[in-house]
Amino acid sequence: MKNFFEKYGVGIIFLIFFLIVLIQHQFMYIYHDDYGYASLSYAYNVENVEGHDVNLEQIVEFLKGHYEVWGGRILTFFYEIILLTNGLWLYRLVQSIVITLIFFLIYKIVKKCVQNKIDDRLLALCTVMCYGVFEIMLVRTGIFWASAAVSYLFPILPLLAFIYLYEQSKEKDFKNLFTKIIFYLFCGILIFTATFSQEQISVAALGYILILTIYNIVKNKRVDKLDLIMCLVAILGFSILMLAPGNILRQQHPTSIEFYSKPIVERLELGIQNLIFGNFSNYTKIFNMIFYISIAYASYVVVKRKKGIKILSCLSLLSILFIIFVNMTQQTEYFEWVYGLLTNNIYKKLVIVGFMFQFLLMFYSVIVYLYDEKKLKLINIVTIAIFSVGCMIIAPYFAPRSSIAFEILCLVFILYMFVQFYDSVTDKKMINFILVPTFVIFLCNVLIITNGYYKNSSINRENDKILTQVSERIDKGEDIRQVTLKKLNNILYSGDQPYMEGNDYITIYMKEYYNLPKDLDIIYE
Repeated sequence: MKNFFEKYGVGIIFLIFFLIVLIQHQFMYIYHDDYGYASLSYAYNVENVEGHDVNLEQIVEFLKGHYEVWGGRILTFFYEIILLTNGLWLYRLVQSIVITLIFFLIYKIVKKCVQNKIDDRLLALCTVMCYGVFEIMLVRTGIFWASAAVSYLFPILPLLAFIYLYEQSKEKDFKNLFTKIIFYLFCGILIFTATFSQEQISVAALGYILILTIYNIVKNKRVDKLDLIMCLVAILGFSILMLAPGNILRQQHPTSIEFYSKPIVERLELGIQNLIFGNFSNYTKIFNMIFYISIAYASYVVVKRKKGIKILSCLSLLSILFIIFVNMTQQTEYFEWVYGLLTNNIYKKLVIVGFMFQFLLMFYSVIVYLYDEKKLKLINIVTIAIFSVGCMIIAPYFAPRSSIAFEILCLVFILYMFVQFYDSVTDKKMINFILVPTFVIFLCNVLIITNGYYKNSSINRENDKILTQVSERIDKGEDIRQVTLKKLNNILYSGDQPYMEGNDYITIYMKEYYNLPKDLDIIYE
């Protein structure tokens, strides 16, 4: 049995992780605009669709209309429509597979970087543990909400797959030309899929291949034709996404009009503020702590080695240690705490400038450390993680789900730093004093979130059953004017509900999804 686990331990760990994620997803239901996309009625309404029974021709018509009037994320919404119209069970299964593969790729990327400094099984265990960094607001708005997950979570899979496979291909000895062509064709599909997905992932994916191409030009003094092809493919996907007519029309939304009517300086100031308080907030504290600790360790090593500009390294280390101290002693996140202490607008602006300087110090320490370790791939990954949130400076708001790409990409760096620390410790048993409490925190977070969705699941299931039966009865000729549903136990563990203030429009999508009359009165008690 011991030999079996030694041989198949990594596979067993990821299989168990997949089953845990799959079980958790059994308590996930569709919410909000999920109803609209599944019934081809969100932003653009396709005629003659009965409920969510749709065909390919109708889907193509909807995506074309959506591209013209709402936005360019038609590839990701194609995933959602195909999955949801074939049953929620299929969506749950596929998303569980996607999450498992994302974490498996993180493991593979880190494993290649650390060069056997840690047992593969321990690295795999630490990798899947990191699923516990996602707190409820990020899960609620970006993972357990299908319309958000397909855009913010799913595209990370092709991006990580491209990162793992493409550079590795340069070292690969292909047996024949056909295999080589198929391999690089697959890489091209991956980078196109990543850039033609969602704006943040698109910027990150395009940034990755551009940085890699420029580095190879500087290093080899020549242009790699394959790099150039991949750049062109990435630019094509990026262009199709960003040049959608619907992106321009969507700026006519009241929130967008108010934002874009401001002078550019005010927009940048507001964008930076949204980025800081959105990405480093009270609902990302678990991730923030391990992120800061990882950078603190990198800063400490840089100071110890006397690499780079030492005064900046010392300032970076002291700054991060202070941030960690405040986060441990205050109920709110460091940046919110400092900002909240001030009332004068000028001082608040100076504080934002100070925050940006601290970010630059942290980034400096990371780059110096990774450059010294000759880990240019990790420098690129950290850089595009920053790109993925940095591009939100020009957006009118920063939703919690906007942190997903940043957190997942940074997990590569965090795990790498853990392995470096692990390798530097003589007594490996001491690591347990770090791993055990960290594992408990991560596990408790996952259990609390799962339990919250579990307590709502019976009501969600019953409401779905009632609406399905009412639809069938009306279809048979019954005259039903009113239906009564139950309110959820805790709306924190769900998407937005129709009975929440300002959310009456969700009822319209629900009626489209269940093929119910528009004048049917739905009451919640």
